[in-house]
Amino acid sequence: ERNIGEWMGLRIDLFISPYNVFQPDSTFWKRGQIPHPTRLPVIEIPGIVVEVLSASSRPQDLGRKRVGY
Repeated sequence: ERNIGEWMGLRIDLFISPYNVFQPDSTFWKRGQIPHPTRLPVIEIPGIVVEVLSASSRPQDLGRKRVGY
């Protein structure tokens, strides 16, 4: 409504470091920082990252991904 950014539900490769490339479940990007979805991996840093926890992904999401983000 305020046009401050955009949510992306796409599974994109988010490049955090050479050893940490994650695929968050959803991301929020500030206006002017929205990456082009075909230029992968994405090197811009989102304002918000959302991970949906499940039994199979919980250890990864709360461990390595949380530290990486």
